[in-house]
Amino acid sequence: MGEFNRSRNRKDGIDSQCRDCRAEYRRARRAAKPKPPELPAGMKRCPACGETKGVGEFGKNQSTKDGLQAWCRDCQAKYYKANREAILAYQRRYQEDHEIMYRQRYHRIHTKVLNLYGGMCAECGSPDRLELDHINNDGAQDRINLFGDPRAGGQSFYLYLLKLGHRRKDLQILCHPCHRIKTTAELKQKKGELN
Repeated sequence: MGEFNRSRNRKDGIDSQCRDCRAEYRRARRAAKPKPPELPAGMKRCPACGETKGVGEFGKNQSTKDGLQAWCRDCQAKYYKANREAILAYQRRYQEDHEIMYRQRYHRIHTKVLNLYGGMCAECGSPDRLELDHINNDGAQDRINLFGDPRAGGQSFYLYLLKLGHRRKDLQILCHPCHRIKTTAELKQKKGELN
């Protein structure tokens, strides 16, 4: 039995060919498969439309060898347009099914970051309703530098801080009430400077 792979497709749960025969079968199939023609540098073939296009015509995808999507942007746009409702329905279902998992993951990451920064409010010492605060009120600029968007952050920012592995001197933990007081005072100060 140890010479056979498991198979979910068969009633007995065991592959019909032994491991050596299955490996030989796969090698023969790979050898019989025609090799794609070599493409000039900076070119890629889209399997959907069959055209060879410049790599600039393909979106980025970090999970592939070449770092690009398989389909060109035109084919992806056509596919999305033709299947928009089904794609959106799938995304809604997926989000609903995984919402609890995402919230738990966010909570774990958030808790790790708070613990990295002491786990209590820098002003009053409260361990409740903690938030990360940019001491110099430069959070928007920091997010632009890191993510290219002043509203970005959240989990991405917390993951960045965990990856950094040490405390940044320009950040502190404040409880929600202390953070509101600090932000309100900074806004009043800004308004006073503008007038």
